[in-house]
Amino acid sequence: MRKTGHPTQAELIHELQMAVDLFRPSFDEEQGHDIANNCRRLWPLIYGREIDPRREIIAPALQKRREGYGEPTRDYKQELRDAVKAYSAVPE
Repeated sequence: MRKTGHPTQAELIHELQMAVDLFRPSFDEEQGHDIANNCRRLWPLIYGREIDPRREIIAPALQKRREGYGEPTRDYKQELRDAVKAYSAVPE
């Protein structure tokens, strides 16, 4: 960081948001890592300020993910209703 000035806080926050699943608790069989705690401990040493990983990294990343799903391009439920109605109307 001293030579390049990177990653900036914004860059690192963005990268951590893109890898937000790393913040999820691990399964019993997996070796767990407390990424949120690591951020809380190391951020002041690197950037000289405290960070709340849940508020600054996790919550915005999950919100972006929810927004990214967006609205479906088609009304699948209505298509199924129409198909059932059409199928029901076909004489046997």
